[in-house]
Amino acid sequence: MNWLGKVFLLIAPFSFIMGTWWGLRKIENQIKNQNRSKTQLKLLYRKGTIPPETLSDFTLKSGLQILGYPVDSDEALFAEIVGHPDKYDLIQIFSYMANKQIGLKGFAKLKPQLLADISKASADLSNLSIDPEFEYLLPVTWGINGYLWNTEIAGPPPRNLHEAFDNQLLKGKIFVLPQETELFSLMQKTGFLSPDTIDQERSDGLESTVHQFLAQYRVASQSIQQLWTTGQGLLIQLPNGPAAEILSVAKTDKTDKAVFWIPEDKSNLWVSYIGISDSTQKYSEAHEFLSYLLQDNAIQLFVRFNGQATAITPFQDGQLKAMQLPSYLRQVSLSRIEIPSEAPSLNSSWQRTLHRVAPEYFAKYRRGEESNEPNMEEQENHSEKELDQNAVLEIEDTTEESP
Repeated sequence: MNWLGKVFLLIAPFSFIMGTWWGLRKIENQIKNQNRSKTQLKLLYRKGTIPPETLSDFTLKSGLQILGYPVDSDEALFAEIVGHPDKYDLIQIFSYMANKQIGLKGFAKLKPQLLADISKASADLSNLSIDPEFEYLLPVTWGINGYLWNTEIAGPPPRNLHEAFDNQLLKGKIFVLPQETELFSLMQKTGFLSPDTIDQERSDGLESTVHQFLAQYRVASQSIQQLWTTGQGLLIQLPNGPAAEILSVAKTDKTDKAVFWIPEDKSNLWVSYIGISDSTQKYSEAHEFLSYLLQDNAIQLFVRFNGQATAITPFQDGQLKAMQLPSYLRQVSLSRIEIPSEAPSLNSSWQRTLHRVAPEYFAKYRRGEESNEPNMEEQENHSEKELDQNAVLEIEDTTEESP
């Protein structure tokens, strides 16, 4: 037997063993993936804040099914968190809701050893009064609700909101965010609303006050980019992340007439978190989703989706603007921001007033289930399938228990 034959006799058994091992390993992985595909994680969140692609991409990479349950408003999200947290494995919550929920132990404590890149959660958003060490919640996006100001027409921005809102050049050109918390905050800062109006549940006076405010200032119910470029809006409220996109376009077009203005009477800083329900039976799998959110590609998906600033520092910035990174917070004077928590804007009397006065912006909503289709329009249409035809989410009629 020549030397080639001898080599073949030595290699053949080894190749057979390796081929058999690889085949069995492949079958094992297929069985494992099939078993994982039967595992479903349920995620509660506010519609328009989490990209559909993150759900489908996570499922593709992990083999785990994640079902999104979007609700249409802060009111509905808060009501579902308070009333039915045990129905979900993962829950989105905003900073102005979070203190009470953590106090109620609605979230499980996170295990850092299951979150390899937890250090990417930005230190710029740590040490806040809300879960300062990220023990229960992973910060995902954040924003300061400032204003786009048109310097070409209105001149340099003033010191405070009173001066801005009294500017006759801006009459009919001021747009505010369609959010319950922001509308409440603005009405307080501009003197339209006093705390006792809510506390005493003076519904007639409250409705009249909201009518007066909305008669002077418009709700941004369409694309802010369109409002700005068409000149319909000269002072538009929006967070720093989306503002960065518009400022970038203005700079490119050499029509540098826009500035992002944060008034002396302060703008609200908010953070969007995702945590694990303390009722889940899928604790480790839920950590897998949080680990996925810490990856750079997930960060890019979030920012591309709605422009909001990321709360997670990416290894590579990619196409992100400076105002879309957590480090931008260092450039803002702390004297010009505040962090609302347990906001009275989630009070049931305030919510009922908005339902009556401006139902086109603040209507009552139902829960829906969302598929993992990547197309947002198709997905949201699919998600509107009602789980309970008669079950309308409402916050209980209390004042002290609702933030």
